[in-house]
Amino acid sequence: MRWTRQPAAVWWRLLLVQAVFGGVAMVVGWGQLPLAVLTGGPAVGAAGVVLLLATLLLTAWCWHAKLNVLAGARGFGAVLRADPGRLGPLWCWLLVLDVENLLRLLLAVDVHTYAELVFSPGMTLFRLAGIVLLVVSALLPMTTVLEGRGPTRAWRLACGNWRTALQLVALVVSQQVALFVQGRLAIQALRPNSQAASGVFVFEAESYLLGTLSSVLYAVLLYSVYRSARPARAVLGPDAV
Repeated sequence: MRWTRQPAAVWWRLLLVQAVFGGVAMVVGWGQLPLAVLTGGPAVGAAGVVLLLATLLLTAWCWHAKLNVLAGARGFGAVLRADPGRLGPLWCWLLVLDVENLLRLLLAVDVHTYAELVFSPGMTLFRLAGIVLLVVSALLPMTTVLEGRGPTRAWRLACGNWRTALQLVALVVSQQVALFVQGRLAIQALRPNSQAASGVFVFEAESYLLGTLSSVLYAVLLYSVYRSARPARAVLGPDAV
């Protein structure tokens, strides 16, 4: 496993990749409010859809870059190099298989329908189904980027044995908790008693730092689960072993 030969260097590369992509995604998110104010009317929904798709593209590209690092890439150019034939499908699957992304898309298109769904009695079951979907598709970045395959392959690996399934459940739930805390910190920055520049900066910095560290740790642990779950001679990308 190449990434274990120089663990310190790999961790620094992963942190750098996540910090860069996370920073760009944060800037994209900041652009949503002023863009909505400037466009107004029906264009608000269109702007929200465009920004969501842009954020998901950054997420897919970030996954591709982190997997390049874990597969042995060293130069920053090699790390950022993405195969469009694998990046594109991952981008689409991230939208389709993540309930929260679908909810954000619905919010951008129809606020009233979104509100009715969120406050409906069945929303809890809907979110639980979303967690299950996240678990069975957790290995999708690896199967798409490294193998050129899709969600069926990810599902088979995730459900191949009980040990892998339990590991994925623990990882996904832990990551969801980290995302919840990160979101609460971001919301805290917008509260009236934190409007001082220093207060906003502190909460945003905490959210960004937590997101960077948790995303890198999640990627490494998920990659380790993938390595242990796949057959020894599975077909991987050209730089993987």
